[in-house]
Amino acid sequence: MKIKLFLLFVTLFLCIFFLLVQNKKPRGQKIRRPCDVKAYGIDISKHNLVVNWNRVKNQTDWKIDFLIIKATSGSSWTDEMYFENRRQAQKLWSVVGFYHYYRPSENSTLQAKNYIKVVRLWSGNIKPIVDIEDTSIIQSHDKLRSGLKNWLNIVNKHYGVVPIIYTYGNFWEKYLKGHGFDKYPLWIADCSKGSCNNGVIKSAVMHQFSHELKIPGIKGPVDGDSTSCLCKILIK
Repeated sequence: MKIKLFLLFVTLFLCIFFLLVQNKKPRGQKIRRPCDVKAYGIDISKHNLVVNWNRVKNQTDWKIDFLIIKATSGSSWTDEMYFENRRQAQKLWSVVGFYHYYRPSENSTLQAKNYIKVVRLWSGNIKPIVDIEDTSIIQSHDKLRSGLKNWLNIVNKHYGVVPIIYTYGNFWEKYLKGHGFDKYPLWIADCSKGSCNNGVIKSAVMHQFSHELKIPGIKGPVDGDSTSCLCKILIK
């Protein structure tokens, strides 16, 4: 009987210890660069497969000040590489962020809850991000905007910080601009010089300028991003 009680106590202790370790805020590295100078980063997902993180950190081909990882999509999906990417990235970078791919034909409340369930954020992380690139085939543009606002409001309330919207310059101009989204920080993807919307890019807190960076340690091309001011994208 005593042995059983002892084993039960040890099991409970290990479970509590594991939960505390899992939810402990990562210490990471201190930001040594001034936050008001231009910084560069990359964003990755399962499509980049298994990343050789030490090689990425030690490569000299491209300066990486921050890293953004795909976390969730739609109402229930989690990127297969999210947890491993997050674990590795937070050991090597002090500035890390996580984004949700918004599916316009799915319930926006469930999508927000999916992101909140998966993503933990702390001061020093990049603000929560929603990636919207498509319109819905089953609802109007007004319904799309209403759903997106609902996602933003739920996530804003949960984390206590205004989320960042990622989209293309043309999508912003056609579907979102002038419809109540101006208060949200923008992360604009515009990689073509011919279609570059300089006005939108200048107003954005982040700019995705390439889909074709070659980074040692990452298979295939990767997206390149920049920000003129880290302070504008970080959770205080």
